[in-house]
Amino acid sequence: MRFLFHQDQATYDATDKVYKFVCTENLQNPTVLVLEDCVYRATTMATNELYPHTIYLRSKQITEMMRREHTQEVRSNGSKIRSTIIAVLTRTHPLDFGRYELKRPYRFRVNKHRTNKVFDFQFTDNVTALGNYEGGVAFNTLSDLHTAGEIIFLVDFSVGTVKNLAGANASIGDSIGNMYSILPGGTTINYTPVGSSVIEYVALNSDVNGLSGDSTWEAIADQTNSNNPQFTTESGFTFLFKASSESLEMLHKIGSLKIYRYNGTIQVHPAVSGGYTVMSASLTNSRNYIVQLWWSLTNESGGTYDMALSCRVWNVSLETMSSTMIATFPNTPNFSAYRISSAQTHIRAVIGLFSVHKNTESTRNTIMEYFQDQSTGEESGIPNAVDAEFNITLQIK
Repeated sequence: MRFLFHQDQATYDATDKVYKFVCTENLQNPTVLVLEDCVYRATTMATNELYPHTIYLRSKQITEMMRREHTQEVRSNGSKIRSTIIAVLTRTHPLDFGRYELKRPYRFRVNKHRTNKVFDFQFTDNVTALGNYEGGVAFNTLSDLHTAGEIIFLVDFSVGTVKNLAGANASIGDSIGNMYSILPGGTTINYTPVGSSVIEYVALNSDVNGLSGDSTWEAIADQTNSNNPQFTTESGFTFLFKASSESLEMLHKIGSLKIYRYNGTIQVHPAVSGGYTVMSASLTNSRNYIVQLWWSLTNESGGTYDMALSCRVWNVSLETMSSTMIATFPNTPNFSAYRISSAQTHIRAVIGLFSVHKNTESTRNTIMEYFQDQSTGEESGIPNAVDAEFNITLQIK
């Protein structure tokens, strides 16, 4: 009987990087197992040099079925250990990086009394297990979330998304004429300075860029009214910024919801009730923070629904996450326009990348991870990265 194994049908253990298959019943008194074919494509790596020349295919369960020891691994100290390797895979072509195949079948005699219904497979570079993609949040992951409607837009200040007053790609120090959402398709967001505001394209740190200025009026706003997306009733907003020394500074304005740094803390004013509401502990001047707010509907007061607003803050320098603060406001603000700064405050903080997204925990966490990677220059994913893929054919007699 021929058994075919494909990674999409496996249960994947991300810790040990093992792919497991469980049949509904034990094998019926087999005597011989033949590994007829195996093709393997490694997960995306940053450079071709990182792909191994050969790959070991290991299986503990198949090894336990063997009648006798079949392979030993020799260590640097001269010792030999019983191995779970059942095949060695080599590149399909010397220049075909990341793709491997079995060059000849492997035949094993099995003990019919040791068979079970579990098959496990692990691919290794020597003793290092190889698994699915772990290079951070790949940009295509964000694009997929955008396609699924989880991300409404993302502004990351990358080259090509920020134009100067002449319409050319902005360089650091240029005044900003236009600023666009990075995600393709769907709604196009176009931020432009309001009135005579002078907003500069600046470096937030050595890894990411942003904007800043010294405006006394609403600084920069989405003017794409025909494409202006409404926030859904349960949504979220994430942004990176470098705190200034201003005692009162509006960081973002989303419809009637205003997000301030006031007296050192993140505070909000939903414009449906008076006063500011504190949503974070005190933040230190000149440090970088990632602020994430999200809201859902609640009915605490009865009758019309209220808005429950949550906020958490990531300290980029200390790599610590604050506890989540929650406040409830009567009714729901209008979320119909996006602006940075206002007539009430200067814009002396450096505003870095920001995103509008759905209030879904997995989406919030993905966005937060992506922002964390971007803010420190860590590997933030490889465009079009893919997980490992394999097909294995076993003939069991």
